[in-house]
Amino acid sequence: MSKDLKTLYYGQISLILLSNSHGPCDHLVMEIDLKHTEGHHNKPKCKVFLISEVNASVFDIVMLVIIMAILDDAFESNIRSVEEVFSSHLLAPRRSNRLKFRKDRLNVPVCQQPISTGYGNRTHDMKLLKYHTYLYYLQRLSLAAGMILAMRPYDLRRGTGEAVGSVASLPLL
Repeated sequence: MSKDLKTLYYGQISLILLSNSHGPCDHLVMEIDLKHTEGHHNKPKCKVFLISEVNASVFDIVMLVIIMAILDDAFESNIRSVEEVFSSHLLAPRRSNRLKFRKDRLNVPVCQQPISTGYGNRTHDMKLLKYHTYLYYLQRLSLAAGMILAMRPYDLRRGTGEAVGSVASLPLL
Protein backbone atom coordinates (compact mmCIF):
# COMPACT_ATOMS: atom_id res chain seq x y z
CA MET A 1 0.00 0.00 0.00
CA SER A 2 1.50 3.35 -0.97
CA LYS A 3 1.22 6.13 1.55
CA ASP A 4 -0.32 9.48 0.78
CA LEU A 5 2.52 11.87 1.60
CA LYS A 6 0.14 14.68 2.57
CA THR A 7 -1.43 12.58 5.31
CA LEU A 8 -0.26 12.53 8.90
CA TYR A 9 0.40 9.03 10.26
CA TYR A 10 1.08 8.02 13.86
CA GLY A 11 4.61 6.97 12.83
CA GLN A 12 5.43 10.61 12.00
CA ILE A 13 4.52 11.85 15.49
CA SER A 14 6.62 11.81 18.66
CA LEU A 15 4.94 12.77 21.95
CA ILE A 16 7.42 13.55 24.72
CA LEU A 17 6.83 14.59 28.34
CA LEU A 18 9.56 16.95 29.60
CA SER A 19 10.06 17.42 33.32
CA ASN A 20 9.09 20.82 34.70
CA SER A 21 10.64 21.47 38.10
CA HIS A 22 9.17 24.99 38.29
CA GLY A 23 5.53 24.18 37.60
CA PRO A 24 2.70 21.95 38.73
CA CYS A 25 2.78 19.68 35.67
CA ASP A 26 5.25 18.52 33.06
CA HIS A 27 5.47 19.97 29.54
CA LEU A 28 4.13 17.91 26.68
CA VAL A 29 5.97 18.29 23.38
CA MET A 30 4.80 16.97 20.02
CA GLU A 31 7.31 16.61 17.21
CA ILE A 32 6.02 15.95 13.71
CA ASP A 33 8.11 14.78 10.77
CA LEU A 34 6.51 16.58 7.83
CA LYS A 35 7.26 14.19 4.98
CA HIS A 36 5.25 16.16 2.43
CA THR A 37 7.48 19.25 2.53
CA GLU A 38 9.54 20.02 -0.55
CA GLY A 39 13.01 18.48 -0.45
CA HIS A 40 12.24 16.20 2.52
CA HIS A 41 14.48 13.42 1.21
CA ASN A 42 17.50 15.75 1.06
CA LYS A 43 16.88 17.61 4.30
CA PRO A 44 14.12 16.26 6.61
CA LYS A 45 12.14 18.96 8.39
CA CYS A 46 10.56 18.46 11.79
CA LYS A 47 8.01 20.77 13.37
CA VAL A 48 7.78 20.95 17.16
CA PHE A 49 4.56 21.97 18.95
CA LEU A 50 4.48 22.76 22.67
CA ILE A 51 1.40 22.25 24.80
CA SER A 52 0.44 24.55 27.63
CA GLU A 53 -2.71 25.92 29.22
CA VAL A 54 -4.95 27.12 26.40
CA ASN A 55 -8.29 28.78 27.09
CA ALA A 56 -9.98 27.44 23.95
CA SER A 57 -9.15 23.75 23.72
CA VAL A 58 -10.35 23.60 20.11
CA PHE A 59 -7.04 25.34 19.26
CA ASP A 60 -4.93 22.79 21.14
CA ILE A 61 -3.66 20.57 18.32
CA VAL A 62 -1.54 18.37 20.60
CA MET A 63 -4.55 17.62 22.80
CA LEU A 64 -6.60 16.67 19.75
CA VAL A 65 -3.89 14.24 18.59
CA ILE A 66 -3.79 12.66 22.07
CA ILE A 67 -7.58 12.25 22.07
CA MET A 68 -7.56 10.66 18.61
CA ALA A 69 -4.74 8.30 19.67
CA ILE A 70 -6.71 7.26 22.77
CA LEU A 71 -9.84 6.63 20.68
CA ASP A 72 -7.78 4.61 18.16
CA ASP A 73 -6.09 2.67 20.99
CA ALA A 74 -2.77 3.68 19.45
CA PHE A 75 -0.63 4.04 22.59
CA GLU A 76 1.73 1.21 23.53
CA SER A 77 0.99 1.74 27.22
CA ASN A 78 -2.55 1.46 28.53
CA ILE A 79 -3.38 5.19 28.48
CA ARG A 80 -7.16 5.54 28.52
CA SER A 81 -7.69 9.26 29.26
CA VAL A 82 -6.06 12.65 28.81
CA GLU A 83 -5.88 12.99 32.61
CA GLU A 84 -3.50 10.01 32.74
CA VAL A 85 -1.10 11.82 30.42
CA PHE A 86 -1.03 14.98 32.52
CA SER A 87 -1.22 13.40 35.98
CA SER A 88 2.05 11.54 35.54
CA HIS A 89 5.11 13.38 36.86
CA LEU A 90 8.69 12.61 35.95
CA LEU A 91 10.98 12.03 38.88
CA ALA A 92 14.71 12.83 38.92
CA PRO A 93 17.06 11.77 37.36
CA ARG A 94 14.67 11.18 34.44
CA ARG A 95 14.16 14.32 32.35
CA SER A 96 11.83 13.06 29.64
CA ASN A 97 9.44 10.26 28.81
CA ARG A 98 8.38 9.34 25.28
CA LEU A 99 4.79 8.21 24.79
CA LYS A 100 5.14 5.42 22.25
CA PHE A 101 2.59 4.25 19.73
CA ARG A 102 1.92 0.57 19.08
CA LYS A 103 3.91 -0.80 16.15
CA ASP A 104 0.77 -1.92 14.30
CA ARG A 105 -0.62 1.66 14.47
CA LEU A 106 2.43 3.48 13.03
CA ASN A 107 1.12 3.30 9.44
CA VAL A 108 -2.43 4.30 10.37
CA PRO A 109 -3.58 7.85 9.49
CA VAL A 110 -4.38 10.09 12.45
CA CYS A 111 -7.48 11.54 10.78
CA GLN A 112 -9.76 8.88 9.30
CA GLN A 113 -12.93 9.10 7.23
CA PRO A 114 -16.19 8.78 9.22
CA ILE A 115 -18.55 6.04 8.06
CA SER A 116 -22.13 5.14 8.95
CA THR A 117 -22.89 1.65 10.24
CA GLY A 118 -26.00 -0.03 11.53
CA TYR A 119 -24.80 0.78 15.06
CA GLY A 120 -24.10 4.47 14.44
CA ASN A 121 -21.12 6.45 13.18
CA ARG A 122 -17.49 5.45 13.55
CA THR A 123 -14.21 6.06 11.72
CA HIS A 124 -12.84 3.80 9.02
CA ASP A 125 -9.72 1.87 10.02
CA MET A 126 -7.52 2.97 7.11
CA LYS A 127 -9.52 5.33 4.86
CA LEU A 128 -8.15 8.88 4.95
CA LEU A 129 -10.26 11.85 5.99
CA LYS A 130 -11.22 13.87 2.92
CA TYR A 131 -10.57 17.59 3.06
CA HIS A 132 -14.18 18.47 2.21
CA THR A 133 -15.41 16.24 5.05
CA TYR A 134 -13.00 18.02 7.41
CA LEU A 135 -14.37 21.41 6.29
CA TYR A 136 -17.95 20.20 6.78
CA TYR A 137 -17.33 19.06 10.35
CA LEU A 138 -15.27 22.16 11.19
CA GLN A 139 -18.18 24.38 10.09
CA ARG A 140 -20.74 22.31 12.00
CA LEU A 141 -18.56 22.37 15.13
CA SER A 142 -18.05 26.14 15.04
CA LEU A 143 -21.75 26.88 14.50
CA ALA A 144 -22.75 24.40 17.23
CA ALA A 145 -20.30 26.17 19.58
CA GLY A 146 -22.21 29.42 19.03
CA MET A 147 -19.82 31.23 16.70
CA ILE A 148 -21.46 33.77 14.42
CA LEU A 149 -19.38 32.76 11.40
CA ALA A 150 -18.23 29.25 10.56
CA MET A 151 -14.58 28.65 11.37
CA ARG A 152 -12.11 28.15 8.52
CA PRO A 153 -8.92 26.03 8.62
CA TYR A 154 -6.91 29.26 8.65
CA ASP A 155 -8.64 30.31 11.88
CA LEU A 156 -7.68 27.02 13.52
CA ARG A 157 -4.03 27.33 12.45
CA ARG A 158 -3.86 31.01 13.45
CA GLY A 159 -5.44 30.37 16.85
CA THR A 160 -2.98 27.57 17.57
CA GLY A 161 -0.02 29.74 16.61
CA GLU A 162 -1.17 32.61 18.80
CA ALA A 163 -1.92 30.32 21.75
CA VAL A 164 1.56 28.79 21.65
CA GLY A 165 3.33 32.06 20.82
CA SER A 166 1.80 33.92 23.75
CA VAL A 167 2.93 31.45 26.43
CA ALA A 168 6.15 29.90 25.12
CA SER A 169 9.45 31.70 25.39
CA LEU A 170 11.77 31.86 22.38
CA PRO A 171 14.31 29.33 23.79
CA LEU A 172 11.48 26.77 24.05
CA LEU A 173 10.43 27.36 20.46
